[in-house]
Amino acid sequence: MEKILIIHNSRFGNSKGVTQTIFEGLKNDFETKIDHIKDIDFERDINGLYGLIIATRIISLRPNLEIRKFIKKIDSYRKKTIPKTAVFYMHEMKWREHFKKGMDKTLGKLNNIKSIYPNYLEVTVDGNRGSIMEGQERKINEYINNLKIFLKS
Repeated sequence: MEKILIIHNSRFGNSKGVTQTIFEGLKNDFETKIDHIKDIDFERDINGLYGLIIATRIISLRPNLEIRKFIKKIDSYRKKTIPKTAVFYMHEMKWREHFKKGMDKTLGKLNNIKSIYPNYLEVTVDGNRGSIMEGQERKINEYINNLKIFLKS
């Protein structure tokens, strides 16, 4: 089975909760693992990956800086290209397309990222510490189903 790592930098549990849902949707088809970026050992966890799924929260109108710094380290630890990468965003305001520009720029500069899933998931939460807004589950499940197709292609 192909090895997939889902990373997050959850502060209040929403990103972690969505990563768990994605994990549940992928675990029967892939060797899947979830980790907070602070718990990842680059030597152990990054080498040998087939897929990387990144959860980021939108802070001050851009993807979380800590997770972007973490992603930049991948090139120095990874010996081979990661064939498949996907991103999803957690936010508490009206979605704006420019929210993802910082992440697109970060991923675009990496030498070891091959194919980035063109569709992204944006999940709205009710305030900074609030729960996931009603109706988001359908989007999450649709994302998982389409993500499986992308990962298997």
